Amino acid sequence: ERLVCNKIISVSEGMRRRLIEEYRYPKEKVVAILNGVNLSQFSGRREMSVRKTLKIGELDNVLVCIARLEQRKRVDVLLRAVALVLKAGHPCKCIIVGDGELQNALVNQSLELGLSESVFFVGFAQDVRPYLAASNIYVANSEREGSPLTLAEAMAAGLPCIASDIAGHNEVVVHEYNGLLYTVGSPESLADCIQDLLANRERRLAMGANSRKRAEEYFNNDAVMAKMRAVVLN
Repeated sequence: ERLVCNKIISVSEGMRRRLIEEYRYPKEKVVAILNGVNLSQFSGRREMSVRKTLKIGELDNVLVCIARLEQRKRVDVLLRAVALVLKAGHPCKCIIVGDGELQNALVNQSLELGLSESVFFVGFAQDVRPYLAASNIYVANSEREGSPLTLAEAMAAGLPCIASDIAGHNEVVVHEYNGLLYTVGSPESLADCIQDLLANRERRLAMGANSRKRAEEYFNNDAVMAKMRAVVLN
């Protein structure tokens, strides 16, 4: 079918390639522009209100995952990875923000893995900033993505990011710079990454600082809107 639009904006280079290669969109009509974030809304300061509510200690290391609880988000992989990390003797807590069709199944999986005191399902949150501010590491587990806004927000909040190595993630998480990439679908690979950052505080903090730098470079909302305007007005 003939395209009647002048330009198509995709939210990642991976999605752009897919539109061209799989859906045969003309490459000259497809442009990739990453999601934008209002950086001024993310201070990078840690705060304890969420920890107090969930009875998590001030010195505990906390992972956070913000996702719809559906199959492609692979929260099941995160739960199995946390179980492996705890079994290996690396204490941590994990907050899962979001709801969806797999919520009951994932809660049951968590209980079966013995994670009732380590994993907290808090449901949907309109404002995720308190959960980011309460955490030390952000984890993204999807098996396919465009360019998740929550990952950009985690970087803006100054968190090191562990993400599955897929298009949409590996465009924004630079392995060993602002986070770590793991083999998609592998709880063992994810557990290794989590243990790496739990055991290396200085490395973790440096990656968090680099996340904020990368967010300022790539996700500044003003710069993203300028790119959008250039496409629309061209």
